[in-house]
Amino acid sequence: MPRTEIEHSELKELLDQTSTTPERVRGLLAILHPSELITALEVSPSTLRSWRADNPADPRPDTWRTLDDLRTVASLLLEGGMSADGARGWLVGRGLATFDENRIDEFRSNPEAVLRSARAVALELV
Repeated sequence: MPRTEIEHSELKELLDQTSTTPERVRGLLAILHPSELITALEVSPSTLRSWRADNPADPRPDTWRTLDDLRTVASLLLEGGMSADGARGWLVGRGLATFDENRIDEFRSNPEAVLRSARAVALELV
């Protein structure tokens, strides 16, 4: 399943803090490949598919927080002026502090560090 193509303004709306689970997933899938999103959220492909439905089951509280944290990271990068491809490159690229791990992997173990890094990058872009 390829990434979804979405206009920048629509993507920012999908990643707004008030967006629904299907909207967040749709927005994140415009940035990440499904396998990358599955890895970041530590969910099954069937769970991801169900969240894309109109009336999905709510994610577990811990998964909801992870989904929201990833939405926040993506939103920060986009608000800073980064394109969807740029945000994907930043997320799957290796961070300067952890050359052995890309930010998606680092996100799973230390979301706060990735959030701080995204915030700093967004401020530099503005």
